[in-house]
Amino acid sequence: MAKTMMKGKDEGNALFNAKKYADAVKAYTVAFEAGTSPIAAAYCSVVLGNRAAAYQGLNETLNALADCGRALSFNPWNVKALSRRSSIHESIRCWDDAANDLKAYIQIAGRTNYDLFSSAQERRNALALATERLRAVEPRTQAQAHSQVELVRHWPRYPWWEHQRLHVACKNQSLPGRPPHSCGRG
Repeated sequence: MAKTMMKGKDEGNALFNAKKYADAVKAYTVAFEAGTSPIAAAYCSVVLGNRAAAYQGLNETLNALADCGRALSFNPWNVKALSRRSSIHESIRCWDDAANDLKAYIQIAGRTNYDLFSSAQERRNALALATERLRAVEPRTQAQAHSQVELVRHWPRYPWWEHQRLHVACKNQSLPGRPPHSCGRG
């Protein structure tokens, strides 16, 4: 089992470096499926994070996002998976999710009692980059609250041509056959 896991991961890494992403996905899948013991949870997290990178190379954003989530369910301290997931969220303009992942990354990477980086300088560089990314994303989270996506999400359940008629009746809240309408315009 352990040999299959290691072989699949190493093969996947080699294929990923050769930009053969589809084959890398297959190799990482073999490595992941071999890791069925509870001891292999951290290893499975790494393999799923690597497979997410391969999916990103194939422009399969949803699969990459799903694998990052699964990797983090195996190991919530997988900073590579957090960073990758935040970049995927940025690419699909989910600014709130990207900011939350970056905040978690900064919190975890900032702890000096974890050996997540090979040196203190690497830790400082990673934290600086994540902080810079977070500063770029945070203003967009404010703008997202007023985006078209949010408007559609909260759009009334009435057809657009009825919206004006309902707005007129909004103050007295009495329109026969309809529930009270509240459009937020007072």
